[in-house]
Amino acid sequence: MDYGHRRTESAAMSSQHPDISAIFGEVLYRYRVEREISQEELAFEAGVDRTFISRLERGVRQPTITTLIGLGQALNVSAADMVKEAEKLYLKRAGAAGSEQIKERKRAYAAKR
Repeated sequence: MDYGHRRTESAAMSSQHPDISAIFGEVLYRYRVEREISQEELAFEAGVDRTFISRLERGVRQPTITTLIGLGQALNVSAADMVKEAEKLYLKRAGAAGSEQIKERKRAYAAKR
């Protein structure tokens, strides 16, 4: 499902591994949009600044455990579920990136022979 988020999957990837901060930001953004609340509203409910919510969603910052729990409470979802979803996306993208790297190494090895 597309939530109109500005980040693309490829933008959330480094050359070797996906960016977990960006992935968590995508998860947070999706939960917030699904609940139809603004960044300001989420920030107030979670006890953080609105600009911090923006930075989290853009993958610029990572939450502390305390903040993560506050975000979960404000969104009516467990912090563990948000982390689990971010981990699942991370592993999926890391697997895709890893398989491309393996294919490239095999091609390079075959070319040397």
